[in-house]
Amino acid sequence: MQQDGPVAPAAAPQKDRLAFLDVARGAATLLVLVEHAAGPLVPGYAEWSQANGSLGLAGVVLFLLISGFIIPVSLEKSGSNGRFWVRRVFRLFPAYWLSIAAAVAYLALGGPQKLKVNLSDPGPWLVNLTMLQGFFKVPHVWGVFWTLQLELVIYAACSALFVARLLNRWTTILLVCFAGHLIIGLAQPLLMGKPFTISSHKFLYYTPVIGVIAQRYVAGAFSARKAYGLLAGHVLVVVAIWAVNNQMYPDRVPTRRLTEFALVWCSAYLMLFTLVELRRFSMPAVLCWFGRISYSVYLMHPVVLVVTDDQKWPAWAFLSTFLAVTLLLSDLSFRFVETPGIALGRWVENKLFGAKPRHNVEPGGKAAI
Repeated sequence: MQQDGPVAPAAAPQKDRLAFLDVARGAATLLVLVEHAAGPLVPGYAEWSQANGSLGLAGVVLFLLISGFIIPVSLEKSGSNGRFWVRRVFRLFPAYWLSIAAAVAYLALGGPQKLKVNLSDPGPWLVNLTMLQGFFKVPHVWGVFWTLQLELVIYAACSALFVARLLNRWTTILLVCFAGHLIIGLAQPLLMGKPFTISSHKFLYYTPVIGVIAQRYVAGAFSARKAYGLLAGHVLVVVAIWAVNNQMYPDRVPTRRLTEFALVWCSAYLMLFTLVELRRFSMPAVLCWFGRISYSVYLMHPVVLVVTDDQKWPAWAFLSTFLAVTLLLSDLSFRFVETPGIALGRWVENKLFGAKPRHNVEPGGKAAI
């Protein structure tokens, strides 16, 4: 079985080469912020979003594309599952726990909005501390935590491929994924008598493989023709699945499902691959900064939202206050929680596994979400 080939040597420092990922993270986070803050203030937006696809979901898709870009190569560079998981735990959990602590403080101080987890019931809080609550049907402390389950599945899948020594055979893996998707998408309506929906949340688990295509292209392992050919093949597979299911079950798989795929998934693909093509240009510093703090923004903005949502302010005052406070808290979280957590993770990694040359796969130690 042929491997995809060696990664081309970097022509510039990795930090500069991957600055476009910071911008992609920032764009994904901005889409989520607009969905959660501005969306409810725009008349008719909720109905349009439900019918066509939400901006927030497009942001989640973009986050998962970035995960597909970074996580496999991060695991390859780490050289072992142990190193990889130590880094991820210390990268993700400190800021995550901070957001849970903020929820506890909000309820303890008499916050008027109820969360899905009661302060008097410690069980769900303890499960949430593990980040595994989604697998046990336990309510999330903050609604945005649902995407972290997707990230953990990506990590586990990449770890399994690493153990099986398949993590560098991406051409074969991608073709198997596309063929498997097509077979299942056609067999379910034709042989099992059940419709197959192309844009359900389960489809999000499929998204990171598109990020892999972008990474192999940037690394030089895929030519532009191959990368965009695979991307086009994926889109054609989805359209073919929709066409068959729409013909057989027009009420269950309507045209709006294809519209949602175009507006949500394809727009996220377009954003990532546009930034890939622009990667050799200097990225705006403010957008790179926004991308660096994006994980904290993602975790802290629900805290700010519940605190400011009850205030009877004009829309412009609410939005400006929400954005300013979110960015301030997120920057502080990045500086004093995320960055020390990354450093502690490196120290623990070296203690457990010995020192290893750093490859700077993740510029600045940033997460893929």
